[in-house]
Amino acid sequence: MRSLARYGGAVILVFAAALIQWSLPAVFSGRPFFLFFAATFVTAVFFGFRPTLLAIALASAYVLYRSDTSGMTAMQTLLFAVFGLALAFAVAARQSAEQRHATAERER
Repeated sequence: MRSLARYGGAVILVFAAALIQWSLPAVFSGRPFFLFFAATFVTAVFFGFRPTLLAIALASAYVLYRSDTSGMTAMQTLLFAVFGLALAFAVAARQSAEQRHATAERER
């Protein structure tokens, strides 16, 4: 059940970003991944690595669906996915290191 809540949180964050972007097209028209990167960051920090992968996939699918089929959009989507994965790996590594440090402190 706990993992279902983590994935649900990721879906809710991406849905909220998509809703805000859809409702304010004049503000976010030139920056299709601005809110989605924020949602990906929050997902990575609070929900973990695998829900972050889901958030990246959902955000990429939304932007590709809503935008024109230009090569620039595909390149931006690829860069978003690469940066999102790098962020997810970095946050996961940091959390793992903190957990190992806390375990070592408790053993002392």
